[in-house]
Amino acid sequence: MARRWVIEPDGSLRRVSVPMIALVVPNAVVMRFIWSESGTDSAVNVLGLSNPNALTIDQAFTNTIGTAVKNAFVSSGLQIHIGQNVALNHVGLRNISAPNQYEFLDAAIPQPGTGASDTLPLNVTYCLTLRTALAGRSYRGRYYQSGFDEAENSNIGVPTPAVATSTKAFIDAVNTAVQSHGVTLAVISRKLLGVNNVTQTTARTSLWTTQRRRVKPGI
Repeated sequence: MARRWVIEPDGSLRRVSVPMIALVVPNAVVMRFIWSESGTDSAVNVLGLSNPNALTIDQAFTNTIGTAVKNAFVSSGLQIHIGQNVALNHVGLRNISAPNQYEFLDAAIPQPGTGASDTLPLNVTYCLTLRTALAGRSYRGRYYQSGFDEAENSNIGVPTPAVATSTKAFIDAVNTAVQSHGVTLAVISRKLLGVNNVTQTTARTSLWTTQRRRVKPGI
């Protein structure tokens, strides 16, 4: 339930509960990366997928995508920059081309980072921009990667070049991997109820960004 303010006949304000309408976007799938810290699920990335061929989103397909994403985490080189106590625990898929569909979580084993130094606080993140073939706020997305090894924080307090390189390589590898299974990384617009394929990932900054919701472990 959502909470909204309404104006009463006498002009006073009253807060009421209203049912939330399920997000339904044709040919769209929500993909989540669930990261754990020291065994506790602590951070989530939410990404979109386009599913133009209406592939069935079930446990078997989610296991396939989960394995592909975790392999991309390793092959992209991102794994060696993520702290040892941080792991890509689950990959989740939910079909949102129909309302109230179940989210499947992959069954592949968690894939931990291999960085040897202390882990930076989870609210310290690096941001990528996800671009589509169209311009405007409804056609762009962002991806925030957390869990970096302290060695990736330079002596002047900015990310090392490997942070941007490996984060971009990871998302590009994820896109290549999922495309081989019939879906494509995409930006889903809640406003326009549309889905547009990602055509480019861009590392636009040389600074850390912050996700305050990740300060305290647990999701």
